[in-house]
Amino acid sequence: MTKYVALALALLIASARASTLAAQSVAAVAPTAVLHIHVAQERDRAVPDVELTISGNGNNRTVKTDTAGDARIDGLRSGVLDLRVRRIGFDVAQFLVRVAAGDNEVTVRVSKTATVLDEIRVVGNRTVNGRLEDFDARVARGEPSAVVTRSQIEKRNPIALSQMLRGMAGIRISDSLGYTVAISDRGKKYDKGQMVPCVLRLAVDGVLVAGGIDAVPPIEVYGVEVYFGPSRIPLQFNGARANQFCGLIMIWTRVE
Repeated sequence: MTKYVALALALLIASARASTLAAQSVAAVAPTAVLHIHVAQERDRAVPDVELTISGNGNNRTVKTDTAGDARIDGLRSGVLDLRVRRIGFDVAQFLVRVAAGDNEVTVRVSKTATVLDEIRVVGNRTVNGRLEDFDARVARGEPSAVVTRSQIEKRNPIALSQMLRGMAGIRISDSLGYTVAISDRGKKYDKGQMVPCVLRLAVDGVLVAGGIDAVPPIEVYGVEVYFGPSRIPLQFNGARANQFCGLIMIWTRVE
């Protein structure tokens, strides 16, 4: 009797192992999903340089849209996934997307962020925006280490804002983790036990932002102030002075 019990147990163990190996084999060859994403705003205008993050069901991927507003994420596990959409100047959006094995397509609509403007005051018959008037005044006084004006942008008509900064004395333009950044010629800085490139901080309309210089399209830019070190940064930028050893790039957007 004991012999038959032992034989039955052995058969059960062998069957369980075979089931496990079969499940692992199926999982190994299970088809993956590909998600094609198109991002557009009103009137179906494509939106480039949008950060797309897909997560859920073991997925965690981030890509950016190209100049046509398109992006592709492959190797995904199918299921209901979370899609997060981010770009400076647009509202952050979040969607649930059902993805099946094979090719999947989705179009995402984004809206521009509602901007609260600074105080507007009228001088004679001329309407003046406070923040842009202050920018013009600082440029006239020669406060920035370097500057890019609206007239310079219109004359050169660049595809990306970083083109206006290339060749500028005191900095060099480089790529860092997929972003275009400005690195100070002052040398490296000490950070968390090692020497790292001295990257200028970036701010838009007086507020520090993460990301790269090219996140703001040239058509939306009124002017750019570049400060090569903390000693030249104006006191009114106190809110954007954190960790400014390497310098600061301040981008001002146009008023429409």
